[in-house]
Amino acid sequence: MKPTLRGRILLAVLVGLAFCAILFQDILILIAFIVLGALLLGEALWMKIVTLRPEKWFGASNLESNFDKRIYPGEVLGGKFLFTKRGSGTLSISSDLRFLKINPDNLESSERSKEIQLQFKTPFAGEYFVRKLNLSLLGPLRLVQGSCAVPLSLKFTVIPRVIQAAITSSRLLAGRSGIGETPVNLPGIGTEFYEMRGYQIGDDYRQINWKASARWGELIINERMKEVGGSYYIVLETRARDYFERDRLATTFLQIANTLTMSRSKFGVVIHDGENVLSVKRVEIPEKSLSFALGIALDFVDVKQEDLPEELTAVASSSLLANRRMASEMRLEVVDQIEEHGRLSLQGSVTLRDVYSHLIDLVREERSEPPEILYVSGSESSLSEEIEFGATLKRKYGANFILIDPTMPWVVEASEREAYEAYLKFASKLRALELSRTEYAVGDPSTVISKL
Repeated sequence: MKPTLRGRILLAVLVGLAFCAILFQDILILIAFIVLGALLLGEALWMKIVTLRPEKWFGASNLESNFDKRIYPGEVLGGKFLFTKRGSGTLSISSDLRFLKINPDNLESSERSKEIQLQFKTPFAGEYFVRKLNLSLLGPLRLVQGSCAVPLSLKFTVIPRVIQAAITSSRLLAGRSGIGETPVNLPGIGTEFYEMRGYQIGDDYRQINWKASARWGELIINERMKEVGGSYYIVLETRARDYFERDRLATTFLQIANTLTMSRSKFGVVIHDGENVLSVKRVEIPEKSLSFALGIALDFVDVKQEDLPEELTAVASSSLLANRRMASEMRLEVVDQIEEHGRLSLQGSVTLRDVYSHLIDLVREERSEPPEILYVSGSESSLSEEIEFGATLKRKYGANFILIDPTMPWVVEASEREAYEAYLKFASKLRALELSRTEYAVGDPSTVISKL
């Protein structure tokens, strides 16, 4: 509780009146001092009583029951509640949940009740709770302001984006995707020329056809043919700062698996945490690898069983339970069980270089054309080891290496300075990738997939 600007002016007047009353000993000045002082003291006492027991003076009740509705990131959930108050005084309403908009957010002194509209929207998956509404109060005379809170229970559940990719996976595994029986040549990163087209924002500048650009007077891109008949390894590095990054990594990882399955490309899966290889699924037919990838993605984001949509429950649950069962069986860290369970656990202290050496072994074991490595990472490290690993694959084994980071250039920071520092770090990493001629794709998961 503290005085407003009007209250501070009144305090200054009271000090002046007190000085004049003592100096001139005038009864009228004394009466004015007492009256004005009583007004200020009375409003301060009123504010104290109200803020000590706000539930006696204010109330908020839900008018709708849809605050438990599950939505996807970016969707808007609306609602409303009724706010009531007793007595005079102006107040404003706010919430600690920054993704929740309250409109209108104030009540005038004469208003006793008002219907308040709510709008919730966030790009981040998770569970969000509102347990109270913060009130900022002004006394009837606007001399004193105070703050308090009233209880209001709201819950917002934002389902991870990976669920959307998982629904596509379940349809592919259930055979409702319309997958063809033969590979189809698709434009993308590859070696064989496909066509020329105009430059679009996000295209790799290394694909620019400078001669054609000079002839046509605009930037022209050489579209390459993606060799869908080859094989792939999707590598997921499970290092992430927060839930938001885990969701983006898992979504991109699973969307790549979906895309390879739809193109009938054989692929394997490697999961590591920067120190240990956690899971290995050798190159196999798309459906088996996709089932493995589905369980890994849901487990990485820690999706709860009750969060799975009905159409996803049957397929996803079996994949999730199978992978978790396999993980528990491999706690013994027995290396000779790799072939049986498709899982590799390294004993003792290892480094990221040891992880890469095992990846190189997997590439060398492929008897036909070396698999392409699609490396999904949040770039928590300096990228120097990833760049060296990619260069080694190309130089020694002719295997293509693409670094995929769906967390760049997105940042979730507490202040502008922290966000600025994060963007500077991202810029330096992108520069390092360009100088080393490492192929990469960054941005939103859907954007990343279109680049591949």
